Amino acid sequence: MDINNRLKSTLKGKITRLETYIETVKTVTEIDIVELKVKLKNVTFLQKNIEELRGNYYAIPNVKEAEIVTIDEELNQMDKRLEKLEVRMETVINSSCMKSSETVVNKINNDALDKFEIKTKIPPLVLPEFSGKYEEFSSFKVQFDDLRYPTTFGGLFLNNDS
Repeated sequence: MDINNRLKSTLKGKITRLETYIETVKTVTEIDIVELKVKLKNVTFLQKNIEELRGNYYAIPNVKEAEIVTIDEELNQMDKRLEKLEVRMETVINSSCMKSSETVVNKINNDALDKFEIKTKIPPLVLPEFSGKYEEFSSFKVQFDDLRYPTTFGGLFLNNDS
């Protein structure tokens, strides 16, 4: 019975250390993720140890029912603490993976924007405005046609009149 009580105390201490660790983790880096995954495996191992300890307590002859109930409640409480730890660790790991994937996407987008350069500068195009007066239409049409069919560039483009 003493050995089992010592094992139970050791398990409680390990659970408390894990709870303290997860509370102190504020910012998660790549190294912290690996450490969290290792500690998550320890949580699974501790859950198995609790079940083995429960079996050991049940196997002890001449134990009063009240003691078994008390021990069982303590072991159930330890199990609940481990489950909460497991959920918190998984949440931290998953949120970190989401943040790192967002960071990668943002970095790719920023790199693409940095590499994008405008190589050709086009001068602004000033379009003629038509006032709506019939008398000015022929002047407007000539200006508009000159924009559509320029006679510059060494005569490559010809006006409709030619």
